[in-house]
Amino acid sequence: MKLENVLLTEQGGTARLSDFDRVDTPGRGLVGYTALYASPGSPMSKVGSFANDRHALGIMIFEMTHGMDENPVNTLGEDGVRASEGDHRAKLAELLGKLDLKNPVDKLISDLLDDHPEKNPLTKKAEAASAVAAQDSAAALDAEAEGIRAVQEAALKAAEVAAAVSSDVSVDADTLKSAQASADVARSAAKELAAKAEAAMLADYGTPQEKAAARADLEAATTAALQAAQTASAAARAFKSPGLKDKIAGAEKLVEDASKKISAASSKKASAQRSATAAAEAAAAVDLEVARILKRG
Repeated sequence: MKLENVLLTEQGGTARLSDFDRVDTPGRGLVGYTALYASPGSPMSKVGSFANDRHALGIMIFEMTHGMDENPVNTLGEDGVRASEGDHRAKLAELLGKLDLKNPVDKLISDLLDDHPEKNPLTKKAEAASAVAAQDSAAALDAEAEGIRAVQEAALKAAEVAAAVSSDVSVDADTLKSAQASADVARSAAKELAAKAEAAMLADYGTPQEKAAARADLEAATTAALQAAQTASAAARAFKSPGLKDKIAGAEKLVEDASKKISAASSKKASAQRSATAAAEAAAAVDLEVARILKRG
């Protein structure tokens, strides 16, 4: 957030945020940012977080009420290229030195730029909720990645075993054809899953619509690959080829483990969604208090 990304409507002057191609998921790396608007020294300073939004709002209100001696981009640079933590803190100290803490708006700015927001009454609840949301989001993404790897491995192994069964000359022609088909489907599904996982990673730098579409495609590909692995594994087991007994058991174990990991990832994703909702509610409470102070001040 920064002033140049806030637009006012012609009718009523309602504020609207722009530059949504740079919106970031909480806990994920920022694509780009203007250094002065990022919270300095924080582990969350280069990721999407309440800490950055809170800090940016403080800078914006300062600009609106006190002005800036120079363009904020020129002050510390963009993407942190020219900004050290020392330079950042020195500039903030300069801004804070201009505030009159008896003035409610200046006190609000000071609270928003507080170096210890987790202790500040205005922001501590939202800071805590944001931290939990970021941790849960990271855990869900890690679990999903682990599940996807497991599904790919299971699908390829099940395809390998089904293909091996299909080469057994003692099996009738229709059975051979069915085994080969299930192997082909599992291999194809594993390849498609890999492509969708790569596309979802690239979409993290796209628009919210592109992210949502890529995530939906990835979930569908994961489900399809897991089902293909289960089908190929079940087909191999049905043939009861003595020479492949151990391999079939190994493939079945991989499929079972992959299913469990996908289920665990779904649970973590649901937990992350609940945490994100709680964080949004806590941040909204701060917004209401900020609006109240600004209106009074």
